[in-house]
Amino acid sequence: MKYLILTLLLFTNLVHAENWLNQSKIKSGSQEAYSLKADCERISGERCFDLGDLPSSVFSEVDEEVEDGSKPIYSKSEMIACVSEANCDLIFLTKVCTDSTEQLIKNYDLLEVYCSKWVGYEKKLQKTIAQDAQKVSAWESQKAVEATERARELAIQTALKRIECGKRVIGLLVVRNSGKSLTTAQVGQINSVYAPIKGLIDTGSLVTAKEQMQLITPDGSLITNEDKTDLISEINKCL
Repeated sequence: MKYLILTLLLFTNLVHAENWLNQSKIKSGSQEAYSLKADCERISGERCFDLGDLPSSVFSEVDEEVEDGSKPIYSKSEMIACVSEANCDLIFLTKVCTDSTEQLIKNYDLLEVYCSKWVGYEKKLQKTIAQDAQKVSAWESQKAVEATERARELAIQTALKRIECGKRVIGLLVVRNSGKSLTTAQVGQINSVYAPIKGLIDTGSLVTAKEQMQLITPDGSLITNEDKTDLISEINKCL
């Protein structure tokens, strides 16, 4: 049981494997990737991004607005001007901020007492990685072209296999007729009967060739029931 659980865990990890890559390698279009973010950032020393099932080539470096932790923003309310530093001290001792979350501040440089609290950080631009819509569209178009080409090649290979298999039917026809001591005229007669069927076989149209074969009426001499049955059986092997 424990081996089964281990196998399932390994399979789950593989299925949900992630595709982490650091910023500089994404910019260069590298195909190298890490399965763990921690490994990626430890080895590269850079910020890493999960590319999912997309290649790095569809991502671009862009600017994003983020908070600048080195530049906090503080509110300023209930300002009271001082006439002197001593006056500021006096006001500071008696003033209470209306907002309990604010802190009372005295500023000798401005000769001012006011209430203040931290409200956030200033913004700054930071380079990050994001999907490029144009690159994604081009990649998807290329994948579609490749899929079409694969399907086309598969269809061609299937057709070639059918044509190649059909050659055995023609070979069997020659073998069966070779033992009949036919005259030249009789050979011509047989060929005229089988010519349309041979044309269908040459183009891989085996289903139609079988249908045409089934329509032949054996004469018992040039074309026998055994000929017909054997040839249809050989066609069936190709279908």
